[in-house]
Amino acid sequence: MRHNRPLLLLALVLMFSAVCSVPGMGAGIKYKTSGTFVDGSGGQHPWGINDAHTLLWDSEPYIPVGGVFVAQSLAPGAGDAAYQADVTALENLKAKEVTDIILKGPGPITSADPASLQKIISYLDTNGFTYGLEMDDGPNVPLQGYLVSPNRYRLEGPSEKTSLVCNWPGVDSAIYVIVDKSDNSIVSNGGALVRDGKITISLPGGLKSTDILLVYPHKVLSTSAGAGDLWSGYDDYRDRVLAFFKGIKFGKGMRFFLEPFTSKMDFTGEMAGFLPDSPGFRLGLEAYLTRKYKHEGGLNAQWGLNENLDSIEQAARLLPLWMAGRGVPYAYDRANAHLYSINPSYSAPVWQDIISYRDSSAQECMNTIADTLKKQVADVPVIFKTASGSRIYANPFGMGGFDGIGAQVYGTGEYLVDSVAGPAYALAEESGKSTWYIVASTQASADAKTTYSGENAMVGSLDSLREIGCKGFFIDNLTKDPQEIDWLKSFKARLNKSSADFKPEVIYFPVEPATGAYVKKLASNTWWLPTLRRGAVSYIGDGLSIYTILGEGKSYIWSGNGNWTVTLSTGNSGMVSVDYPADIKINPAKKTGMFTLPLTSSPIVLRGLDMSQVFPKETADQEINRLAQLIPEADKAGIDVKQARLALDHAKMVEQNSQAAIAYGIAQEGITQILTAMGADIWLEGENSPAYNFGMPTAVPGASAALAMVLDTNEEAPLVPYAISFRFDTTANSSYEIWVAGTPPAEGSALSYSIDGSAWTPVSPADGKVISYAPGLAWYKVGSINFFPGNHNLTFRADSRRAQDNRYYYAMDAVVLSPRGFTPNGVIKPY
Repeated sequence: MRHNRPLLLLALVLMFSAVCSVPGMGAGIKYKTSGTFVDGSGGQHPWGINDAHTLLWDSEPYIPVGGVFVAQSLAPGAGDAAYQADVTALENLKAKEVTDIILKGPGPITSADPASLQKIISYLDTNGFTYGLEMDDGPNVPLQGYLVSPNRYRLEGPSEKTSLVCNWPGVDSAIYVIVDKSDNSIVSNGGALVRDGKITISLPGGLKSTDILLVYPHKVLSTSAGAGDLWSGYDDYRDRVLAFFKGIKFGKGMRFFLEPFTSKMDFTGEMAGFLPDSPGFRLGLEAYLTRKYKHEGGLNAQWGLNENLDSIEQAARLLPLWMAGRGVPYAYDRANAHLYSINPSYSAPVWQDIISYRDSSAQECMNTIADTLKKQVADVPVIFKTASGSRIYANPFGMGGFDGIGAQVYGTGEYLVDSVAGPAYALAEESGKSTWYIVASTQASADAKTTYSGENAMVGSLDSLREIGCKGFFIDNLTKDPQEIDWLKSFKARLNKSSADFKPEVIYFPVEPATGAYVKKLASNTWWLPTLRRGAVSYIGDGLSIYTILGEGKSYIWSGNGNWTVTLSTGNSGMVSVDYPADIKINPAKKTGMFTLPLTSSPIVLRGLDMSQVFPKETADQEINRLAQLIPEADKAGIDVKQARLALDHAKMVEQNSQAAIAYGIAQEGITQILTAMGADIWLEGENSPAYNFGMPTAVPGASAALAMVLDTNEEAPLVPYAISFRFDTTANSSYEIWVAGTPPAEGSALSYSIDGSAWTPVSPADGKVISYAPGLAWYKVGSINFFPGNHNLTFRADSRRAQDNRYYYAMDAVVLSPRGFTPNGVIKPY
């Protein structure tokens, strides 16, 4: 049937409120970051960061254009030959007028000989270089904890297997639960054995059709990959850093510290559900919870526990067995293996508290090491690198802490902005202090080994980064291709003093909830970027999208289905204007308050019109017309259409009174009544799958609701093949066509499908037709099947990597099951 589409509507405590609110955005005026660097000769160099994210040094803009220089003389045990090789390479750079560099060693900075560092920086200071020092260091204690990812680590019954052997690098143990999916009760639970590098999970028996196996791996992350335990090893690391720099004297070329530790955790991707398991983390979490709740009584009530805990210390060692609405509402006590059931309606505060402490305490370490370096080593800006849009890089505090963000991004063209540089710029904007923003490392390929194909590719890529507001540019592996040094000079010539004050115009969209918006260049020097502020969304028609950012009083509206002209009402406000773009004006009719908007794939920002009042007349008209077309068809089939005719007349009358949303609802109800009797098409949105390890909901231009479930990874699936499932009911005994809207077969991973546990059938266009409706998306029929009335399950499985790049890739936009025959019309739903 066609479903209704409703309108979608301690310092650590202080840090919790700062990190979970939006830093800097509400205040309007930011703290101006500044300092004074005293060089080794006693010279003073005042510095500051302006609102355009530029570093001002000795009152002059400093916008470096250079490269990342890996000094081999900083390797442990390196001798004079390595130093002489470094000098030769540096002389070559200087000869070509490249004197801005990031200096780093082959390993962590504290693994180098301090005398070797002093020797190379003295050379840089003497020879007119300006430089930042990349530390790439951190605690020596490895980070360990549980991965809570019920979507990813799951096996649904039936299965006759009683033993599962998995090769999960870094996993040293695991716990599992078997859940009865009919009532979410836990049937049994146990642990895993590690032998010869393999994880063996022994089950008490095979899985029944109602069973789901959920596994929670315990992983030890490598410190060499930048995964030290901040909660247990920070103090030792800080002392090691201060001892290392004790005798170092920086000269007048010193400009910044970069990446004081790589152990910062931004917890993105699979790590979103990572729960650290060290004594230091649990102790800190206990202190945080004690400050928030005072005693265990308040925590028991807030966390929705059906069995009270005896202490907050006990709460700090619980492992939630769900994440982001997936999993089972239980918490596992790691000390005594006891399972505590939790009221699902009150489970959200558990993860909210854990994530708030985890992320805010990691950010506190970032700020503390930055303050330590500035106060006790050298008072210069401290920058952290990022390849994600995690909120921990938006410093919420006006005074102190780290001072800049360095985007770490690889590729060419506007992809650099779309993937990393755009979201990172938004974080710099949302920091509570003026924040320097640079590109800390970039190159044409992710491994930095493949260089740019030509000058246009390199300069064009750097220009895209300039347009998003970057105020410093460093190329990885610059010495590999001598031509790149010359091309870098060409780009540097484009910069001038006005560059210091340049800021792009930004239209924001909220990260939460998903809106279907995505990073995009809207016009010259104008970008669509994510914000940490929360928003809300609403349904306004197939192919149309709208959101609001809470507290702004604006509505953002656009079309994902080509150009549309929509008619809206000013409602009760009467004072509606367009904030963006400047060339669109509205002229409401005096009597009705109605006005038109030309929608495209770029957003229009309306001020003075609450999102709840935005509903296009055209969406209501379309639904009314659908009902009008359906009534004679139903009448011919012998179905009573008396109520439907009344609904049609009522909808038309209401729509004439400028109440489009109400008219839509009336018409939709009439359609639903008829389709229930006739047998309706079933439309399943990919991003709404109730069971998947397939990827994650992602904004996809041109997709239904502007979202799709996207599988895009180079990794093998951890437990079972990547799959996505849909559950639905049928009311008729009928043959149904199965249609898929997703990546065309030639462009994605090979799929197969199974219905109600039947044998797997390869996915391919049944009639050879592939009907494209958006970039990278197409409709195609994959088969037909007879359904009896009742509950059913449809699963798609990724069988192989795609040929183009040897990755698992597929975007699942929607699935339609039609008993009457389906004709695709882009993202417009049938009846």
